[in-house]
Amino acid sequence: MKKNLSPNVVDDDSNLLYKGLPVSTIMDYKEVTFVSVNGNDTTALRGRIDRPFRTIAAAVRAPYIDTYKIHSVIVLSGEYQETVKINRNMTLCLQGANLKGANNGPAIVYEYGGGGTIYLEHSYVGANSTDPAIALAEGVKVYGRGKSLVYNEGTGIAIYGSANWLESLIIANNGAADKPAIHLIDGQTRNVYVSSTNGPALWQRRINIAHSLFEDSSFYSENRLGVYCEGGGFFRRCQMRSKTSYGLGGGYFSTLQMDNCKVFSDTSHAVLLVGEGNPDFRNTIFVGALDCIYSYELTLGHHEPSKNNYVRFDNCEFYAGPTGKIFNIDFSIHDWVGKRIMTTNSRMNKAPVYNATGYTNPKSRFSEMSNMVLQDMACPHEWIDYRR
Repeated sequence: MKKNLSPNVVDDDSNLLYKGLPVSTIMDYKEVTFVSVNGNDTTALRGRIDRPFRTIAAAVRAPYIDTYKIHSVIVLSGEYQETVKINRNMTLCLQGANLKGANNGPAIVYEYGGGGTIYLEHSYVGANSTDPAIALAEGVKVYGRGKSLVYNEGTGIAIYGSANWLESLIIANNGAADKPAIHLIDGQTRNVYVSSTNGPALWQRRINIAHSLFEDSSFYSENRLGVYCEGGGFFRRCQMRSKTSYGLGGGYFSTLQMDNCKVFSDTSHAVLLVGEGNPDFRNTIFVGALDCIYSYELTLGHHEPSKNNYVRFDNCEFYAGPTGKIFNIDFSIHDWVGKRIMTTNSRMNKAPVYNATGYTNPKSRFSEMSNMVLQDMACPHEWIDYRR
């Protein structure tokens, strides 16, 4: 009976290795290369589970038998300290392995931009470096299984990449103030738990709208924004929190959309909105120690006044702090562009006070106001630790 060793890798006796049973020395795994702490880079043979490589770097450099096939490298349990550079489309699977970058360098650098896959099965990838622990070329996917962690103990980033997909991972970072745990350009996450000590948990930049999707993920920062978002993106069933700054912040949210999300700030405003765009929040909860929604600049560049230039909140809940406001918006800088704040079917723990300066009545900037104000309503929502 066939058993799965890893996605795209199937063999009749694959489970024998994990049961401690003898494995045939003539077994041919074809396009699979094994790495083991008991291996030998000199005598290793690709396709032979009994003749593994000792280092991952040597295994990923092993020549193809058939160059048109996607090769797979399976790293067996143990401790590895090296920098792995990948320059071809391949599948790298760590199974119970602990990989740390060598000489204060990155752990994995995926240089090939034509796609590829990394699987972490009960494994750890880390660095103590100014470099990212994992640096990804465009289009590489990283999947976690079980309790798999990517971390950077140094001043760098845990994961950096463009148009990448991250799924079912725990990601932690101890970087500098400008070093997020994840830095993605047009990236996507699903079921990812992210924490950062000094930088944002997520730094997202949207260029291609099709690639910016974040689902069922959690972002926490100790000393910076929970999420810094530039250009927008789509967030579904996510939560973001900062202990000392905004839960969500950034600028030019041209396509920012949130649905069924939670945004927390322990000591500041829940959300900072700056710049152009029409952000759209639906079924989202905002909890701020100060204001819920704070902005010192809402613009739409050179466009004429229009009710289509808006920030929309639909079916949302707002919980401002004792001295904070639901909306703290300054329209005075770019008063003429006609930005509107639109809220419908929403609940608030205090009446909205329109804090604005300038020569236009700020109330005219709010439209479609349909809210249920529950004075001093206690917040029933809390941050949930999804780490496994």
